[in-house]
Amino acid sequence: MEGDCGIIPGFYFRPSDEDLMMVYLLNKVFQKPFPPYMIEEYDVYSTEPWNLPSKTRYSQDGKSYYFTRAKKSSPRSTRLLRQAGDGCWHMNGTNKKIHDRNGVHVGSTTALTYLHGSNKKKTRWVMHEYRVDQSFYRNSDPQVIH
Repeated sequence: MEGDCGIIPGFYFRPSDEDLMMVYLLNKVFQKPFPPYMIEEYDVYSTEPWNLPSKTRYSQDGKSYYFTRAKKSSPRSTRLLRQAGDGCWHMNGTNKKIHDRNGVHVGSTTALTYLHGSNKKKTRWVMHEYRVDQSFYRNSDPQVIH
């Protein structure tokens, strides 16, 4: 399986928060090259989490990674829509800042839990959302990685 994409047999994808931000998300946002095959584009807000495609063949712990574009509640709002299928993703806590090797703040991550149905029943599905700090780009829609 690994040989299909030129991946070394025995390789597992276990990126740190800094790797996800510096190697993948920032390069994606600025349309620069980054390692292929590890993270696919998919609208994670289009369906319930159990219906997401699971391309976990390089992830030893069963995690899936996606690029998705954040959706704002209105054009001028900073608030993001997190509805997905018959439920929504709810923030669990605070934002965790991510810094590069030199200590420069490059973005943040937030843990979200999926609440299902009209009664918003808490599920065991957890998503980690990564965002580039606004100081890195101007007049652009934020890119998010989950």
